Amino acid sequence: MKALADVRPDVKGVFNDGDKSYGVPRNNYNMGLVYNRKLFTQAGLNPDSPPKTWTEVQEAAKKIAGLGAGHTGFGEYSAGNTGGWHFAASLYARGGSMVSEDGKSAAFNSAEGKAVLENLKQMRWNDNSMGTKQLLQWEDLMRMMGSGKLGMMIGAPDVVQSVNNDFQGKFDDYGVTAVPESEGKSSLSGGDGYMFNPKASPEKIKAGLAWLEFHELTPGKGQFNYERAKTQGRPVGLPIPDLYGDTAPGKEITALRKQFATVPVEHFTPYVTAQASITNKLEPPKAQELYAVLDVAMSAVLTRKDADIDKLLSDASSKADKILAKNS
Repeated sequence: MKALADVRPDVKGVFNDGDKSYGVPRNNYNMGLVYNRKLFTQAGLNPDSPPKTWTEVQEAAKKIAGLGAGHTGFGEYSAGNTGGWHFAASLYARGGSMVSEDGKSAAFNSAEGKAVLENLKQMRWNDNSMGTKQLLQWEDLMRMMGSGKLGMMIGAPDVVQSVNNDFQGKFDDYGVTAVPESEGKSSLSGGDGYMFNPKASPEKIKAGLAWLEFHELTPGKGQFNYERAKTQGRPVGLPIPDLYGDTAPGKEITALRKQFATVPVEHFTPYVTAQASITNKLEPPKAQELYAVLDVAMSAVLTRKDADIDKLLSDASSKADKILAKNS
């Protein structure tokens, strides 16, 4: 399959083990910072120059919360495993890791992990820029973003599509940039792809690969047929999937996306620009179990002013070690 030669190594590598390949990528994304451009303008912030550091996020969140009338500067999850998920996203962006290289022990009780919780604690209690309602799960922040009262949240570009389609938001009001401080580091990624039944005949596998190359990996065809998507009334312009990076097919897909755009592609420019120096990093082993453990730390910091971050991380790390020990 010729197209695979140009696919981003960090995307292709998900389906590789040693020198063998077991699948073909179809979709990928990594986490960014979704923000309300309209609120940025109202708060005297420049929507074309979103925060690059957590200090800048903190300052922007204070200004947005200062708009009053139920405005929340920055929203974060802390229940239903979503808190641990976003902890991982912030941790990766700071250069930290959830687990050791061999995957046998926790690695998040670190300077980077501590910084994630310290930052949230300060925004929640010192700045009062995160609102009083906590223990939020997936739909809560989406609804808040759609209502036009939430300034920022961690999320991939498809958050904007969901907010537009399902939560009464408007594409024009939102922008996406990289998770702060992730330049030159990593971002929590996700996506999917296709694998073949090992019992399939060589002829079936060959036919399947030909179809996948056409439908999933060819600029202007299949999932990248943006002209057709536009005529069908589907949104065109979101910078995902990014299967090719800055290679020739990647540039061709970007040009087609821009040519047939139905959403303001310039609102995603800060996210796209940052991708050149960001590596997609996968979820840790036993991800959902680890996320549940870290929900406890996230919820404690956001609901208790006297939360002891060192103890929270130490307890979470001990529990995570036991979970990972079962996995080894």
